[in-house]
Amino acid sequence: MIVGWMAISFILQSNEAGSVFLPILIGFMMLRFFALVKVQKEVLVAMRDKRLTTQGSKFSFANPFIYIIKKKSQSEPEA
Repeated sequence: MIVGWMAISFILQSNEAGSVFLPILIGFMMLRFFALVKVQKEVLVAMRDKRLTTQGSKFSFANPFIYIIKKKSQSEPEA
């Protein structure tokens, strides 16, 4: 998206298109950030409770890196 914005702004010299594309880019980045905050909080809580395991490689499409979070059992107290 950033490359697209730069192409519109600098190569095409279109300020109108850039002024439309930049807010869309910023909105998408904010939406993505806030979506990941929720997931990161869950991962951190699972790490603290020793319920998190990882699997795979972040450099492989065939075996992607994943988090596996075990559910809390009914007998475990809430933190």
